[in-house]
Amino acid sequence: MSVILRHREIDSLVTDVLNSSLIQSTFGSPVYGVDSAKWPARWFDAVRMASLEKRSIDRAIDKALR
Repeated sequence: MSVILRHREIDSLVTDVLNSSLIQSTFGSPVYGVDSAKWPARWFDAVRMASLEKRSIDRAIDKALR
């Protein structure tokens, strides 16, 4: 089960992170700049969770395609 589904209170923040990924790929810069030390702590945590979720999804897809 998704970490996001188990912790619904962070769903909107994670959605913002995923949307910011689209913004970053379009404009070339993260929302809070390239220095992650300057990111708000909650934002850093949400980015990390989104990355972990993406890896989990990628692994599940790879496994399903074998």
